[in-house]
Amino acid sequence: MKKDITFNLKLEKLCTQGIQANDPELQAFFTKYQKRYDKPDRVVLSEIVVATPEDALQVKAAVAKQGADFAALAKQYSVSPATGDRGGVRPETPINQIMPQALQAAVAKLQVGQAELADLLPLV
Repeated sequence: MKKDITFNLKLEKLCTQGIQANDPELQAFFTKYQKRYDKPDRVVLSEIVVATPEDALQVKAAVAKQGADFAALAKQYSVSPATGDRGGVRPETPINQIMPQALQAAVAKLQVGQAELADLLPLV
């Protein structure tokens, strides 16, 4: 590990040797190449996937209760092999890559930090 760190430090010094930049130059570079740094809007979603509309209604009622632990309910009820064991949490995803489309549309309407108890029974 020490060799790796030493190598990376030497490489960084070599790559930046003789380079000087001031704030206006950095701002100009960023403005010129901004598309390189743009990221699409991304979200972290939590979900509970169930097999039947009846299960969905039962879980929805449980989640709506005061003090409900969403992660615990996801572990208990979700049939999703991808998110059930992780408390329902999906990995961070660009909004334009969320599937199904109906979920993408619902998520796109949310404000930053807004939680939504979505009724997505038609997706079942």
